[in-house]
Amino acid sequence: MPKAIDLSGQRFGRLLAVERRAGSSKEAASWLCVCDCGNEKFVVTELLRNGHVKSCGCLHRDQLSERRSIKEKEGSRYGKLVIVGPAGRGGSHGHYLMWQCKCDCGNEVIVEGKRLRDGSKRSCGCLISESITAAHAQDITGQRFGRLVAIKPIIGAKYPNGRAKRQWEFKCDCGKKTVSTVSMVK
Repeated sequence: MPKAIDLSGQRFGRLLAVERRAGSSKEAASWLCVCDCGNEKFVVTELLRNGHVKSCGCLHRDQLSERRSIKEKEGSRYGKLVIVGPAGRGGSHGHYLMWQCKCDCGNEVIVEGKRLRDGSKRSCGCLISESITAAHAQDITGQRFGRLVAIKPIIGAKYPNGRAKRQWEFKCDCGKKTVSTVSMVK
């Protein structure tokens, strides 16, 4: 039988090995450890040595608490969104802090805090409409359509169903301005 390894006085994460407890035929040898937080815990020798156990459980609780702590605050800006206030918990299993946000375009949305932090939510959805409109807009600036001359595209215009609308501002020969789609003036 191999000689028992003496771990007394050695530190493993937040644990300090104090006293060895011999194992039985059904149970592995373990060590009484004192955690930095003051708790005592028996830990199997192998779990200490391979780093699987580093505390009495307080390390995991501290890490969870840190992840769930509020990093956002009212008035913080994330892309086009500004936090107005807390909106409770939601998301998958109700674990995420939700925030009421106001978009630069005027819409209000409720967003998970983690989506604000990781940048996956930067607007109420208007950025998508703007990028689609800009990417697919045919540049007709200065072109004439009957009595109308195209002046500039209207970015962010939407149909009632929320889809991007490619509208342009036109100036009539009479001096008035109007907004319309290219297909309508053609």
